[in-house]
Amino acid sequence: MLSRTGGRARTATSQPAVLQWFDARALTVEGKGWTDTRQFYDRLPARAEGTVRAAVWGLSQDSAGLAVRFVTDATAISARWTLRRERLAMAHMPASGVSGVDLYVRDKGKWHWLGSGRRTSLRPTKRIW
Repeated sequence: MLSRTGGRARTATSQPAVLQWFDARALTVEGKGWTDTRQFYDRLPARAEGTVRAAVWGLSQDSAGLAVRFVTDATAISARWTLRRERLAMAHMPASGVSGVDLYVRDKGKWHWLGSGRRTSLRPTKRIW
């Protein structure tokens, strides 16, 4: 889930900006090769189970390589996500790579890394940039 906070600044007398949440599945998701997956963020079609090695099938259930593209005029962006596995990190990869989220912005035609959100527990996480 992604959210945006409106473009107006908060003043001492105004109410705080309200987050508008958007389900990322309703936005442009890039990097999916198939639409007939078991779960939305899987990377192989459901029919591949039993055809590919078990290790490959397990990796196909990770969302690595997928991206959600959107345009916004928000002054702040939040993300909230839920993990499918209890594994927050691996021996060769930190939690930011296994269970985290990266945010990139495109400004004047160039991509820039803005920040990362990483999990510290299995509880749903909300990250604000």
